[in-house]
Amino acid sequence: MALRNIGNAGEAPFKFGLTPVFLSNDLELLSHMRSYLASRLAGAVELVSRRTYHGTTGFGTNPRGI
Repeated sequence: MALRNIGNAGEAPFKFGLTPVFLSNDLELLSHMRSYLASRLAGAVELVSRRTYHGTTGFGTNPRGI
């Protein structure tokens, strides 16, 4: 699977939605996930948590942002 390169300066970070399964106390796991994605995408990654599955699947479609 080819991943797009997002390493251009000034670009917004790649936002990766997380379901509520990932808890804030899983900080080590989340840190490893962010690092892995950032290395594969060659740029900044922001992990976005939502309280519901619906909120996670629709977070990129809200015209007001996340």
